[in-house]
Amino acid sequence: MYRFLISDRSLESSDTGVKGDTMINFDEEIKKFHPSLEIDDTEDAIYNSSVTDMTDIMLELMEEMKEN
Repeated sequence: MYRFLISDRSLESSDTGVKGDTMINFDEEIKKFHPSLEIDDTEDAIYNSSVTDMTDIMLELMEEMKEN
């Protein structure tokens, strides 16, 4: 189990109501994490797009040079 101490005097402890250091349980936070659907959609759009980049252009030029 990982715990991180966050030192922020403006935070209040939920148990005591006293301002001070707050301990974050990293394992619990990971369990609560749900990826954003927007990120999944964006990732799919990026991986499924067939954008021509410089490498594609160079390969095409080299193929044309071999044919001629």
